[in-house]
Amino acid sequence: MTKKLPLLIAQNRAKVEQKWFDAILSTYAPETATVWKKEKNRFANPVCHAFSVCIAAVIDYLVSNDADTDSRLEAAKPGLEEVVRIRAVQNFAPSEALTFLPLLKKVVREMFWNDLAGSDMAVEFLALESRIDVVLLLGLDIYSKCREKLFALRIKELKNTHATLLRRANLVCELSDTVPKS
Repeated sequence: MTKKLPLLIAQNRAKVEQKWFDAILSTYAPETATVWKKEKNRFANPVCHAFSVCIAAVIDYLVSNDADTDSRLEAAKPGLEEVVRIRAVQNFAPSEALTFLPLLKKVVREMFWNDLAGSDMAVEFLALESRIDVVLLLGLDIYSKCREKLFALRIKELKNTHATLLRRANLVCELSDTVPKS
């Protein structure tokens, strides 16, 4: 039995990608979204390029057949990592940083509601939502690792700054290898 929903998404792929891209941009300030939407050069606009790569890879994963899902998820991981890394350093709460993934559910629901309502594709939609949830959980793992690394870098920088200030103020003494006698 051929799954209809992945086929429908594949047939309307460009539209799905564009609507999801627009939904992602809506999570930013309107001025930022306008500038990013206008600039198509990947070098002048690396953030939107990262979004485009991630969107294409996640859609590939969603429309892949069941035998191919693990390899497609692995293929989507680098693009997802790039976007999550970008959003991890921006001024987003954790829930806001990853909100771009559930937005895909909304896009699919809005685009294909008439096809989904009252048909056998409702079960397929639930399966699709489960796949999106898998991507969301992967994104959460990536986000946590990015934030851990970011905080570790901040702590290291703070330690280095304090050590430099203490050395400049001649408040640091070198420890000798010998233990003084009491």
